Amino acid sequence: MNRGKLVSLILIALGLSAAVLAVGYQYRATRRTLAFWGGEAAALIARAPQVELLFLAPPVEGTDPSSATYSLDKALAGARAIDISSARGVVHLRHSLVEDATFDWNPPAGKPKGAWTHALRFSDDDRSAVVAFDLISEQATLAPTQSVVSIRPISRGLKTFFDEQLLLHPATGAHDADPRKRSLDQPAAAIGGAEASAGPIP
Repeated sequence: MNRGKLVSLILIALGLSAAVLAVGYQYRATRRTLAFWGGEAAALIARAPQVELLFLAPPVEGTDPSSATYSLDKALAGARAIDISSARGVVHLRHSLVEDATFDWNPPAGKPKGAWTHALRFSDDDRSAVVAFDLISEQATLAPTQSVVSIRPISRGLKTFFDEQLLLHPATGAHDADPRKRSLDQPAAAIGGAEASAGPIP
């Protein structure tokens, strides 16, 4: 074997070793998140061509968000949506949602409140995944599952990102920032006093 072939074989071996190490690292960094979201949902979160930010309909005052009278389905049914597929920061956000370090896997014990305020919908033709967020209790869930995970490490950054998108799309409008403060006869808040132009999601 001449020297050139030996060098080529060594380079190929090094490349394969680096690839194996990269795959192993990626698996370790995303193992718990992939198990939580599920493979198909995780793939949509990472690569779906359309991403929408949903502002969810809040429960009325005095309603327990975890009760039968208020559910994530009801919140989604009254949501307003904006397309953020090309928004600044959305690529980083998508990557963070499939990384274990993004979440607190040992949150305090207790029944989740589930006062869902925002959601992200990742769509690819007729397939979609909806991740809902409770920024007050700092938790997230994959609709329509009942499992929740703590978003405490990124809750402040998420709120900043969501608020930035609202400022960039003022005509969309949003519901009261604190869903526990809305009364039975109080209409959904409109940005700048104008009525929201976007209707309920389909």
